[in-house]
Amino acid sequence: MAFIRVKTIPTKKGEKYQYAYLVSNRYSRKTKKVCQKVISYVGRVYRFPKGIDTAANPAPTPGLGLGESPFHEMLAGLFQQELANQGFRQAGDGWSNDELCVRFEEKTVVFSKGRGPLNAAIMMNEGFFCRHTYDALMHFKGTGTEAEIGSQLANALLGAGLKVSNELFVALVEKFI
Repeated sequence: MAFIRVKTIPTKKGEKYQYAYLVSNRYSRKTKKVCQKVISYVGRVYRFPKGIDTAANPAPTPGLGLGESPFHEMLAGLFQQELANQGFRQAGDGWSNDELCVRFEEKTVVFSKGRGPLNAAIMMNEGFFCRHTYDALMHFKGTGTEAEIGSQLANALLGAGLKVSNELFVALVEKFI
């Protein structure tokens, strides 16, 4: 099971930046210890103050038409709503604030700052919104019983920084049953 680990790295100017890495645990029988291995670099961690005023940030309401929308459209709506809560505004085909621009493409997400694509992770709620967590949710395949699928989906949603209502969570789980 992989998870995201955050490291704080100081620069020569004295500023400190946080960077996220995808890490997995392995148990070594020889040394009888758990070893952590970095799988990949996720990107720089951005934190934005959470603004509750969603009236000023119009975003799609993912709860409307619970059973009608496909799974990936419901998830895209949830991410857009959470970005609006984080202070992002819809600008053209993406969402942006003063520092970062997020663009949703066909089942993937692209972060940019200025001119080109960027590796980034936005800390939201209890998780991180990054390309890895977005792709993991978009390509989610639940296995096992209904309770196991619900547990797997709940862990994936929390890891991506999404908070969903009970009704919406039940509607998402029913897409896999």
